[in-house]
Amino acid sequence: MATRPANPTTIQNEPKAPSHEKASSHRFLNPYNFVRWLMPRASETQDAPEARLMGHCPPPPHDRWLGLSGIVHCKAVAETPIFVADAEGVTSDQKEPKHKHYHFFKYAGKEAIPATSLRGPIRNVFEAATNSCFSNLTDKRLSYHFNANEAPKLVPARVHYEKETEEWKLQLLTGTTPLRINEMPEVQYAAWVHRYWPVKPSNTLEPDPTKPSKFRPKESLLKRILAFRASRARGKERKLLGLEHGVECYALLQEFRHPHPEIKFWDLVEISKDENKLRAKMKGANQRVEKGWLCLNNQNIESKHSERFFFRAKDNSTGPREIDLPLKVREDYEALIEDYQDRHAKEVEERREARGHGHDHETWHGKDGQEVPAFSRFVYCAEEKKLLGGELVYARLIGSVGAPEVEFIVPVSVPRVMFEKSIQKLLPNERLHRCKNPEELCPACRTFGWVRGEREEEGAYAGRVRFSHALATTPIPFENETLLAILSSPKPTTTRFYLIHESWQSRVRSSREAGYDGAGNVLRGRKFYRHFGAKLDPNEYTRATDAKNNGKDEQNRTLHGILDKGSEFTFSVRFENLAPVELGALLWSLEMDGRGVHRIGLAKPLGFGSVRVKIDDSKGPGLQLFNAEARYAAATWLLPSNEMVSASKRKQYVRAFKRAMLRRFAAQRAQGIYEENDSGWDAAFEELHNIADLRAMLNDPPANLAIHYPRMESKPQPEGKNFEWFMANNREAGRKQGLLLELEVPAEEVKNAKGLPLHPAKI
Repeated sequence: MATRPANPTTIQNEPKAPSHEKASSHRFLNPYNFVRWLMPRASETQDAPEARLMGHCPPPPHDRWLGLSGIVHCKAVAETPIFVADAEGVTSDQKEPKHKHYHFFKYAGKEAIPATSLRGPIRNVFEAATNSCFSNLTDKRLSYHFNANEAPKLVPARVHYEKETEEWKLQLLTGTTPLRINEMPEVQYAAWVHRYWPVKPSNTLEPDPTKPSKFRPKESLLKRILAFRASRARGKERKLLGLEHGVECYALLQEFRHPHPEIKFWDLVEISKDENKLRAKMKGANQRVEKGWLCLNNQNIESKHSERFFFRAKDNSTGPREIDLPLKVREDYEALIEDYQDRHAKEVEERREARGHGHDHETWHGKDGQEVPAFSRFVYCAEEKKLLGGELVYARLIGSVGAPEVEFIVPVSVPRVMFEKSIQKLLPNERLHRCKNPEELCPACRTFGWVRGEREEEGAYAGRVRFSHALATTPIPFENETLLAILSSPKPTTTRFYLIHESWQSRVRSSREAGYDGAGNVLRGRKFYRHFGAKLDPNEYTRATDAKNNGKDEQNRTLHGILDKGSEFTFSVRFENLAPVELGALLWSLEMDGRGVHRIGLAKPLGFGSVRVKIDDSKGPGLQLFNAEARYAAATWLLPSNEMVSASKRKQYVRAFKRAMLRRFAAQRAQGIYEENDSGWDAAFEELHNIADLRAMLNDPPANLAIHYPRMESKPQPEGKNFEWFMANNREAGRKQGLLLELEVPAEEVKNAKGLPLHPAKI
């Protein structure tokens, strides 16, 4: 059994190295990268028959024997520890019920890799190697964080639906301020409503006594600071008299100047349904009474102290009071709300389990006792998914002040916004989109099977390959119990990692340019987790702990029965009606010429699950083709009359696949320059971008680089906080401007061996 130091990731009180030392000495590779796709040549219809099979075409029927059928016997050897979970053996921790314990999958009492856990990774390699469709790709649009500095330019508004005419309008509620298009208003459009004491007050509101400032404000500024603190003091929250979000009411407003020189606003003094009552309380020219609507989105960020009151003064005649609200803008808004709710669904459910329903609008104290913000109203209210009229929103306007148009509407002032382009739109060739027509299937869908999408008509094509379970013949125990580090979820909105310019070169550019709507951007390719080789590090795969954190919660899990490197398994693959070139593609995808591993099971981002597959010739040739005539006359699958395919014959099938790929995807200079069995085909095949990237991801990494998710510290921290690295990298201005780093393509990343720095900011 493998051993390692006890508690390798316990954080102790040790001096921290200066950031510039860390930045220069510690560089790393991200655990995942993307295998590039290939653009087919324009002359697809003129390709040789074998090359056409690397494109889209009808699959063969299942009711007769047409092509090559048989069986491949395989051996799989773990090159790193491996863990495949038994879904039925999950148990809860006795002290931390939300923390789960997983056990290795067993079949007939033996450790085994289920057929589905083999089929998926091998199909992934097959898809990438054959440049097949992105079978799991959706046409979904993603959202991004709107720049907070741009938020004051958004215009408060109210959705109005006229039932009689079925017209949708947007009422522009610009307060007392003349409308400006995409410019900062002199006085903020909406009034402020003091409602909360912040979870974490800003330094303006409550200075940190442990960090005394050397700055001494002038007397005029000091007065504004003190006035602001007095207006937002504890116990001074405005009483809403039972009035709820969206209710039309009257407000007594007073001019207010924030300590920040560019922030001026109307502050709500009192609210009522009775206009005359408020007018009787007016005390000066700097006060006014206005009719409007309460906009209450809850204390959804740590520093929040005020809600908003939307209104439009009668004497504010700049810009129209109402404009059209187009269908696309409405659809985008509903898609955005659905995106918000999907993002937070799990967290909403967990909080409800902890304290019951009816408290979603409140802040709460988490496991560590610290107060955390509440959810925004639209995050947990299912009815918010559909626009009905009466919604209070913020609008991005374009055009002129006299004739503005709506670009988008959002539910909060610092929102997420939907990208215009969907994920699928960033694959410029439709042949790479998910297959839709059963008569035009890509190589992977023809070989491994295909089903229609959720919203499409019923229909499917059964795959022509069947995997057995891989049974452990030589199981080598690794550790009895491992407290696993947190596994991150996919984040395709991390656009500097998921997208690249169509030139395939990493660039330094703004977040907008690097986003889904940026000019010339494309999807990098198919996501693969890299092989760690000898770089498996207990400090990386084990959850870091400290005095406050025992490492067990709902974010991670404990694994039992991990198998160590050197563990061996055997399995078989049965295939039916494959063309020679398709059989060659399958054989290559299994073995990868002996120069690549498959990534199988749990904890791949932490280095587990590298398995090398070999065709097993230990009991005779590992590839057998059956005789169709004899098969019809027999009752068993394996027959003495089966053709035992030699290793040299297997290479011919693989080379046929390589020739087909080159003829379909390589430049014209690679066409027909080699004899049929010339080894030059092999060298040219290795130069294809998808193959070069597979080699880079599925072989040993550069020796000088660590492998872990981006973070700001050389050692893992109990709290994680990987987001801090991305925030630092994406910072486009200021003293700590980010480096705006993007991933290199895998082949270049391994060749250059530069990696990423811990501190992606200009020092």
